[in-house]
Amino acid sequence: MGETGTATGGAGAPALEAIGVRKLFGGLVVLDGVDMRLEAGRVHQLIGPNGSGKTTLINVVSGALRADGGSVRLGGEEITGMPMLEVSRRGLARTFQIPQSFAMLTARENVLVAAGENRGESYRRAPLRRLWTGDEARAMRMAAGALSASGLAGGAATRSDSLSGGQRKLLELAKARVGGARVILMDEPIAGVNPTLAHRIFEDIRAMASAGGATFLIIEHRLDISLGYADRVFAMDRGRIVAEGTAGEVMADRRVEEAYLGR
Repeated sequence: MGETGTATGGAGAPALEAIGVRKLFGGLVVLDGVDMRLEAGRVHQLIGPNGSGKTTLINVVSGALRADGGSVRLGGEEITGMPMLEVSRRGLARTFQIPQSFAMLTARENVLVAAGENRGESYRRAPLRRLWTGDEARAMRMAAGALSASGLAGGAATRSDSLSGGQRKLLELAKARVGGARVILMDEPIAGVNPTLAHRIFEDIRAMASAGGATFLIIEHRLDISLGYADRVFAMDRGRIVAEGTAGEVMADRRVEEAYLGR
């Protein structure tokens, strides 16, 4: 296993850290003591053959599954065992291979939902318009900015079920952007997307990391496109991290070749 990354600037806690994380399904060990540190404001990629434990790892980290051992820390804060909603409130977002949007709502309305509550949603304050019009206006500006940054300004009024698959994945990024997520876990963000739009999605990811300081951990099998955008790559096999480093270092590692080729 290569040298583990440190937090940006060499100071402070990493954006996200997994320490000795274990997960069992019955008698099957799916995660076998996973150690991983993510640097703030960087794009990390998690690769490995099917069944190596990648999706299980992000399910455990995000709170969708409970770990059977080890620790998960978000910005130095212990989040092990917290439910997914609580982890999300602390700044960790999770997207799925099949985008999870409200089909009957427009792109703008989906982003407004992700922006969170405003005071007008309280039944006591709703009649007192002066108390919440400012919140509503700010949310609309944030939504417009997020949609524009993700290249969806022209589709803001389009129902999400009428967007293309690639556009729905850009919508997931817009929702994460407006929600203020510090760490974003993504499961195959360019699966089924044409190459031009796939690059657009990764360009948006890079922009969010560079400009906003968001930290990404991405599972993606289309390595010909995705590796060029990754600052650091982790390779998994049989529930363990077997290599980490730059894309070139990891792809040249004998253990990674063995994992993919089954040698």
